[in-house]
Amino acid sequence: MTKLSKRYEKVKKEFLKLENPLDKLKRLQKEERAFWEQYEAKSNELTEYFGKLNLEYDRYSIQKARLFDCAITWDERTDYYNITPSTEVRLDIQF
Repeated sequence: MTKLSKRYEKVKKEFLKLENPLDKLKRLQKEERAFWEQYEAKSNELTEYFGKLNLEYDRYSIQKARLFDCAITWDERTDYYNITPSTEVRLDIQF
């Protein structure tokens, strides 16, 4: 075998080891799709968790406000409850 044919065989082996660019693109697209699906699932899970946490906090705030006889109003601008003590309670609290 000549040097040229040996070199050709060596290059051919290396070339066959390389991944086809089209296959590589498909594999990367599949990996990216799997990543975004996992990201979306985790994002939905966190959104649900924080929604429940927010609901629990709202319930706690309302219970506390009722305990101290406070006025509870919903603020459309901030999407939060405004809790203001009634004047009777303020007078009772002052020493």
